[in-house]
Parts: sequence; C-alpha cells; structure tokens
Amino acid sequence: MCIYRGWEEWAASTPEHTYYRYGTYKFYNEFDIHMAFNNQTGGAKAYLCRNSNGTNCDQLLIADGVYSVNLTPYNSIKLTP
Repeated sequence: MCIYRGWEEWAASTPEHTYYRYGTYKFYNEFDIHMAFNNQTGGAKAYLCRNSNGTNCDQLLIADGVYSVNLTPYNSIKLTP
C-alpha cells in the first residue's frame, strides 16, 4: 500500500508512505488530496481511519485500486487480508 502526495504525476514519484504488512499504522499532519494505491494482492483491503488506533474507519480501498483521497480527517490506515 502506497500513499503519494498530491495527484499530479503520482505514478512517476516516490511514495510518501509505504506499508508492507497487515496492521494499523498512524500518520500525522497529512492534509488535502493524496493518491493512494492499494497494490496488495489476494483481495487485501486497506481502510482509512479517523482515529489513530485504527478505529472509526469509513474509507475502504480495495486491492489493486488507485484512489484520490483527502487525508485531512484521517489519522491511521489499517491493512487487512
């Protein structure tokens, strides 16, 4: 799972955040539009969560999907099988 700053030329840039294993990961001071690429396999899911402990998750990012997301209200990401 990778998150890129902004939406222009995201595929040619280096990810700002990269996650390799299932679990919950906190992030701080992320605002505005980012590109999220869930490059996990086997139907793995990623959820953007409003709380830093991986709860109150309301944005689902399915495997092999690219999303334009506003990270302002989110404080963690949770990766699940």
